Amino acid sequence: MYPIRTDFGRLAKRYEAVRNAKLEELKRKYPFAGRDEDERRQNVADTREFRRFTRRLRERRRKEARVRQIACQMTKSPAVIIAEELGKNP
Repeated sequence: MYPIRTDFGRLAKRYEAVRNAKLEELKRKYPFAGRDEDERRQNVADTREFRRFTRRLRERRRKEARVRQIACQMTKSPAVIIAEELGKNP
């Protein structure tokens, strides 16, 4: 038996930090949706620039690749211990 580290937690924290940094950058670029300051702030996560940025991160594909890699190792050797909680939908 040998353990496998999935590092999903580390991967998720990295992507969260990168996304939050980009959101803060865009909040300065697009401060308000309307003309008056008392109106709601614009949701910068809906901007085209942010969506293009997150698409280039390839987050979903990397997570799926990690799951497939672990599944492949588990089929080769059934005596494997996963050293991290994968969650409901990894």
